[in-house]
Amino acid sequence: MPREQYRTVVKRENPRRQRLRVFAGVSIVIAVTGVAYFWGENRASQRPIPWNGESEVLREELALLATRAELDTQAIADLTISLAEARGVIEERERELAFYQEVLAPEEITRGPRLRQPVFRATERPGVWRYQLVVQHGGKTSSGYRGDLKVIFTGVVAGAVSVLPLTELDLALSGSPLALNFRYFQRVEGELEFPPGFTPEQVEVVLELSKPTSEDIRTGYIWDELVVR
Repeated sequence: MPREQYRTVVKRENPRRQRLRVFAGVSIVIAVTGVAYFWGENRASQRPIPWNGESEVLREELALLATRAELDTQAIADLTISLAEARGVIEERERELAFYQEVLAPEEITRGPRLRQPVFRATERPGVWRYQLVVQHGGKTSSGYRGDLKVIFTGVVAGAVSVLPLTELDLALSGSPLALNFRYFQRVEGELEFPPGFTPEQVEVVLELSKPTSEDIRTGYIWDELVVR
């Protein structure tokens, strides 16, 4: 039998070049896949979303919720203002009640005409004060009291002592003294404004009675003891 002849062929392969071919092939596959993915995403984003009426319902619900939230906010703000006003009214009523209880207390109606301690409350405006002056008497009388009430402030301005009457600080008085005409008590209230730079230190209140008898009653106070902030 004839013997078959085989040839052995030897090929030289460069390992580095083989790796480069594999890397290039894989890179091409990844690039093509990425391009196809992003192209599909772009096409999908450009497709219009079918309208089925639900979006309009959601818009209406959102608008309704926004309106309710705005109304709730306004209601809370109005309620806060109302509570603050009510609190102010209550505090004012409490001060009024305390005032009448003090004026009509048994120990207060056994004396003759006298001055109660003045009260000065700061306002929101710098240098402007709300004042309250009260004159009362405790004894029995068939006629009332008449006279004038004067208030004098002593303080410092620019390092010098200055004396200012209330009639120059309260524009509503127009330079006239406070006229009194009472049987049991009389309360006088108003606002005064100190000139810039004036620092009050002492307050003198003078009660000049002309009826039923002529009599002057003077009382001095320290400013800081009269201030209610």
